[in-house]
Amino acid sequence: MIPVLPMADEPVLSQFGRWYQLNRISTVQDRMAALQAASTERVGPRTAIPTVALAAHMSEMDMLTYVRMHTMLPFMAFRTDRHALDNPGWSAGTISTRGHLTPRSGVWLCPSCVKEDQAFWGFSFWRRAHQLPGVFWCEKHSGESLRRVADKEPFLVSPWKCLVEGKTSAHTLPESVRDNASVVMFNSACQTMLDQGRIEGDSSAQKNLRARAISLGLHVRASANSYLLSDLVVRNFPREFLVQIMPALASKSAGKYFAAIDDALWDQFIGGHALGNAFAFATLYPSIDQALSELSLNGKSAKGRSPNSAAVRSAESIRLA
Repeated sequence: MIPVLPMADEPVLSQFGRWYQLNRISTVQDRMAALQAASTERVGPRTAIPTVALAAHMSEMDMLTYVRMHTMLPFMAFRTDRHALDNPGWSAGTISTRGHLTPRSGVWLCPSCVKEDQAFWGFSFWRRAHQLPGVFWCEKHSGESLRRVADKEPFLVSPWKCLVEGKTSAHTLPESVRDNASVVMFNSACQTMLDQGRIEGDSSAQKNLRARAISLGLHVRASANSYLLSDLVVRNFPREFLVQIMPALASKSAGKYFAAIDDALWDQFIGGHALGNAFAFATLYPSIDQALSELSLNGKSAKGRSPNSAAVRSAESIRLA
């Protein structure tokens, strides 16, 4: 079998898709046989095929580096149960069960990226950055609209083939959504999470995040007349954007606790929804850099800190009347 090395920002299943294509492996039975043979040779006999481990060996990369560069786990498991690990990586179980997954339905591509890849490399590949939730425009190509492929196994074929055979569909969001400040911050948060990977000091980070929310006048528990993080998200983001990301959030009642967002502030939900983290970073801080700096990762609580002027202005703008 001819091995295939991953391209920059290429997700693991895209790499395997190109491996199948290059070696003319087309049927499900042949794919499973090829994977089993390659796994036995490179990783050792296993009952289940360790997809990410096999890809890391094929790529001659250590597991942690491969996971950070070629899976969506740095975003999807940005925070991991603090009791599970003593290192900045992910457990073998998490890598095995979630390392090949993507956090949104379908698979997304940028037509210009695909055409450039095909012209320069002679083949095309999928990109992790385009699989982040809420990303509907390509950052590289001046906000060109991404297109979606709904095929059950789209990574097994090239983006170029999907594009030329008309298997893609366009989203319906207007450009005003692309330019919305909250959406821009959210997209930046998602990309930063993907780039940053799993954070350390999770317990302190959540205390800092909760303290930040309280300092801005938000409630962290549902009660009469409560104004929660999820309420601020609903107020700040275009409804049509939220419908695409979390339909239930777009129609939630004011003051009603919305776990996928509001759990981001609580230690006991340390493995909380990745989108909750992204929305929290995008709404509670003036920049993603400041969010990570304050949360960080140094184990120091934000409790008792004097808020800066930007925070004070933000607090005044969102406090309940």
